[in-house]
Amino acid sequence: MLAAAECYLEAAAPADAARCFLAAGEPIRAAVAYVEQAMYREAADAYLSEGQFLWTAWLLAHRVDDIQSARALVEQRGQLDDIRWQLVRARCDAAQDIHAERILLVLGDVQRLQAWPDGAADPIEEWAVAVATALRRPDQAALIFAASARGGSAGAVVRWRDWFKREYGEELVLPPGLGEGNGQ
Repeated sequence: MLAAAECYLEAAAPADAARCFLAAGEPIRAAVAYVEQAMYREAADAYLSEGQFLWTAWLLAHRVDDIQSARALVEQRGQLDDIRWQLVRARCDAAQDIHAERILLVLGDVQRLQAWPDGAADPIEEWAVAVATALRRPDQAALIFAASARGGSAGAVVRWRDWFKREYGEELVLPPGLGEGNGQ
């Protein structure tokens, strides 16, 4: 089955590859293939079958819009001393338009983490920007990208520009010197 899954990946058929990965007992690889196809419910189910509660909760909150199930995972399995779990809860809060102050505190924590050399581990920047976007706070997204750039995160300025272009359809103009050798 793994060979078939690899063939499907080479043929640019990730949904078929995911089926084969599941049959071969490789749910994480299946989940990645499902995400590539924007089959987020299936990806969440695959992550859940492997006990990957954090990734399951994120997909449910951010991509599937199943806030109730995502919140249940946060309550049952979440470790709220972990910034990633805090971001899942913040994404749920943003979806329900509640606890804006708590969300802003979490985004501030992310900004402080990102400003350090080597910043926070993936997927924190991406998730924090998604939370800020869901909250309709582009200023917070900009602060997160700026912190990543200051912290020297490779490609931060490029990600910032790409995000801005997707959100606003315009090119982002940054102050001179921000991107040069500083996260670009």
